[in-house]
Amino acid sequence: MKKTLIIGLLILSHSVFGQIPGKRVDGPLVIFDTLTIKTGDVIFMGKGSDANSGDFVHITTPKKYMTDFSSDMGYSEWKSTSQGISSSYNGRSYAIEYFSKVSSAKNEEVILGVIAIGKSFDGKLDLGVYKQAVNFEAAIQAGEIIKINEIEFAKSSRTINIPHFEFGKEGVKPIVVAFDGVNKEELFAGTLNWYNEYYKNKSENILSAVENEKVGIAGVKKGVFISKIVGVDLFGDVEYRFLIEFKENEISMNFITGGEDGQITEDVSQEDYFDKNGKIRKMYADFKTNMEQMMDEISFSLVDYLSK
Repeated sequence: MKKTLIIGLLILSHSVFGQIPGKRVDGPLVIFDTLTIKTGDVIFMGKGSDANSGDFVHITTPKKYMTDFSSDMGYSEWKSTSQGISSSYNGRSYAIEYFSKVSSAKNEEVILGVIAIGKSFDGKLDLGVYKQAVNFEAAIQAGEIIKINEIEFAKSSRTINIPHFEFGKEGVKPIVVAFDGVNKEELFAGTLNWYNEYYKNKSENILSAVENEKVGIAGVKKGVFISKIVGVDLFGDVEYRFLIEFKENEISMNFITGGEDGQITEDVSQEDYFDKNGKIRKMYADFKTNMEQMMDEISFSLVDYLSK
């Protein structure tokens, strides 16, 4: 009986302990509304981003464990938790096996990637049991993923002073970034190359350009959390225009959010998100953060590309 119990727990540890929550889907998955990720693609990990432990925050091991054990009653309850993998995985690389669609506490669906730590591409053997769940966008922004296939996300541009965009009542103010030893013709050509690599879905992202002078990109950020209204989370697809102007050795970047009529959603314009003093209304604070993160991610990617 004891041997049977031990064998049963070992089987359970592989089938239940390593199970990724959510519904398995084959993909592909589009992140940042621009980059398509498929099963079999290889992610290259940077360093864990936890400030205290150095562990990963956005690449996690889901676990189920038993609680309330007693010799008379046995295990009475299962609980679930997710634990970021340790910093010993810094610099490793893994193939994406499949994707998992999970419903979050806000009733929105999140699609995670799934990797298996026993199948590292760097030749290191790992006997860990658990598969890993990967939150791609968060992991890239935190530097936990620095490359997918041949597309690099390494934050080399952090050596260049890049101001952050601010989503305000009067719009978004432009920022200027200078490059040493690069003329406006090279910056213009590099921006066109970056566009072709960054925006994979050309049907949803429209490019306009005046040679060596300016580039405009009309895009859309899908599924943006806007606010909670009467207990219901409201999401929307937000149009934006990314505008780049070229001068000798520098570029000026700016964003215009919303469609041509200035409406961000069907009923709300940008100034409606702010009170009379120009401060973001509390119900839209998360929306402001999401928009600023989107603008920073796009601009940092362009500067990273041009700085190489």
